[in-house]
Amino acid sequence: MGATITNPRGFFSSKKENKKNYQLRLALGLNNKKQGIPEADLISLANYAREKNKVILFRPVEFIAKSLHEEKKYPTKDFNIKGKSASWGAWAGFIPIDQAYSKLASASIEQVQKYNKNVRACIKQGYAIATDLRITKKRYQELVALRIIFPQSQQEDNEFIALDCPTPAQDQLKLCYAKEINATSEYAIYTAEKQPFQVLADPNLKRPFIPDFDLLAIFNPWEDFGRENIRPNPDISYEKRLRKLSIRERINLAETEQDFYARELPNLGNITQQTLKTINEMNDALDKGPYLQCIHHSDDAGSPASNPKLNYPITVLLPQHFGIFSSSLLLIETPEQFVYFIECINPLGYRVEVNHLWEKSIQFAAKKSFNQKKVFFDLNQNKLNSADEMLTVIGLPVDKTWMHEIMRIFRLIIQAQINFQLEYVFEVIQACLMVNSRLLSLWCFGIELLLTKKLLTKNTLSSYLQFLNTLEDDTSGFRKIIQKLDKIQNTKPEQSESSADLEKIQYRLSP
Repeated sequence: MGATITNPRGFFSSKKENKKNYQLRLALGLNNKKQGIPEADLISLANYAREKNKVILFRPVEFIAKSLHEEKKYPTKDFNIKGKSASWGAWAGFIPIDQAYSKLASASIEQVQKYNKNVRACIKQGYAIATDLRITKKRYQELVALRIIFPQSQQEDNEFIALDCPTPAQDQLKLCYAKEINATSEYAIYTAEKQPFQVLADPNLKRPFIPDFDLLAIFNPWEDFGRENIRPNPDISYEKRLRKLSIRERINLAETEQDFYARELPNLGNITQQTLKTINEMNDALDKGPYLQCIHHSDDAGSPASNPKLNYPITVLLPQHFGIFSSSLLLIETPEQFVYFIECINPLGYRVEVNHLWEKSIQFAAKKSFNQKKVFFDLNQNKLNSADEMLTVIGLPVDKTWMHEIMRIFRLIIQAQINFQLEYVFEVIQACLMVNSRLLSLWCFGIELLLTKKLLTKNTLSSYLQFLNTLEDDTSGFRKIIQKLDKIQNTKPEQSESSADLEKIQYRLSP
């Protein structure tokens, strides 16, 4: 598999353009402030990915917890610890007993009370204990440097240090206190009432919990696919399970929602045997010691509680750069980047598994090649008679507005008598899935203008499609393009196909 990684170049910014002529702009720097996995851990995990030929993706690990992970003494929260960690205050990176001090600080009272109940439950069940928080002198200085805490300029006594802590809303300050313990070079943290500040801790080590490394997905080679890659619940959610059944089957269904989710592995979730094995091997590669495992449960690709908005930025570990990327470590910050990453990985022989709760554009990209073959087969068998039947066959869940606009696009293309391959149809659908409905309507209006001015050809449509890929949700930018398009003089159809005129059109449309 080649030499191991000892000093990787870091997250990459590839200059290689993909087939959409779109630069895959990904974040630079191994020590990127948008992710909190320490460099040493990234190197260990990257070497594992290289050795086992896997593509491994992690959900965000907060940067504020990075130095806590580097201390290699704190246990990480597992499936049984339901409290939220904090992103602010002297307790940042830990799990407060009072969840009003967690990242839920700006949430509703009901939400905070719900998680307070969860915290009490995990203590009662023996999964955690409450402990008084102490932080190292180095950690204290780091929080001051990061402007997470502000020691007051005038202190009321010599025993306690008064600290102002900006809340997540940034319009409030919470008071807390720190008391220096010279014997251990630590600071004990206290509430505004000068009571010990308590956090959740591991019952075995008696040390506070910090965030774990959450898996987003693992892409294994197709050649390794087998029964050990099947989840307890392949449908992931009970709602999807029901959608696959007819009305009669639903009526006769004996399985309840509780029965469905009971198939998940206790404390692990909807996990495959292959993923469980991989988790154990990755923890061995990290070599943190007893009770210090960093990866605990199923990946988000199989989670019925997935929230895709919380998945970015994604830390990706590749077995190699494949001649495409400038590094085997990268950071994906947007769904659009995730789509292009999937399009690069899919042809390389890896099984790209996604969650049906993720963005529609991600789901479509993962299955695009398979669905193209499926639609092509059905067309040859005369099983498809319309575009809406094609969308139904590929199982794409779309709303009525999106369906109306995509059908409008197809009608305009047909009206312009453009001959196009099935692959191009899928490219148009993919681009339309990545923008909001308002921008999609503007794009359709632009196609109508091209048709009216007799400029709508396969070449101009492809060029116009690139603007959709590039501008993404920039509605104002697209309005400027429409205004320029409206000023273009009518051109004869045969002239619009010439490369010279096409370049002029592209130049005049450029934002």
